[in-house]
Amino acid sequence: LTAFYMSRQMCMVFFGTNRLARKKHPNMDKLEVPHESASSMLIPLRFLAFFAIFAGFMGTPVFPWFKSFLEGGIVEWDLGALLHGSALILAFGSSVIVLLGIACGWWYYSSLVFDPLRDPDPLEERLPSGWFSVLNGKFFLDELYEKTIIQWTRDLANASAWFEKNCIFPMMDGIVFISKMTSWIGRLWDEWIINAGFDRICKSIRNHSNRVSKAHNGSVQFYLQVLALGFVLLTIFWIWGGKQ
Repeated sequence: LTAFYMSRQMCMVFFGTNRLARKKHPNMDKLEVPHESASSMLIPLRFLAFFAIFAGFMGTPVFPWFKSFLEGGIVEWDLGALLHGSALILAFGSSVIVLLGIACGWWYYSSLVFDPLRDPDPLEERLPSGWFSVLNGKFFLDELYEKTIIQWTRDLANASAWFEKNCIFPMMDGIVFISKMTSWIGRLWDEWIINAGFDRICKSIRNHSNRVSKAHNGSVQFYLQVLALGFVLLTIFWIWGGKQ
């Protein structure tokens, strides 16, 4: 079918009588004849044509890189692989189908004279009722794709958006709230219990340290007085204990 309608397109665009002369144009004398596209269009088309012709061998028996990748073998070019086995049957069969489609399109449309902008397609008049609509609508595959894959994808996206809005976001808000409350409680516990108790202990130690530091002022006379007082107390205790 692709070969047939592309042949139809070629015949309708490039063959037959010139339809530009029949159009009412305000500047008919300045009407330009069809010309080749600019290089900005031709160069990308040439790249596409090159890869369409030669890159098609990638993955075929000529260069089975994917098969070699899966099997862990070494890939090599082998043009002779197309000339035997199932590859030859597939290549020959597809070529026959394409040539048959081109021949049918050329045979039917090359000799017809009609204006596509004004006249109905001659094939529409010869085909049974509804067939041309199916062909013209490309078997309505686009509509089927729109009603199935695209619609299912859209419904899935809407369901995901609803689930995210009504489930994920509230869940995240709850987690954030719990995290904030936990942090707030932890801060209160740390400031009013842990730090407060530690501060009181440190303050008590500091006060005792101040008292001890006052006793140890570094004066030799004070140390001698303390030793003398201790000696006197020890003597009194010894005398009192000896009498007992």
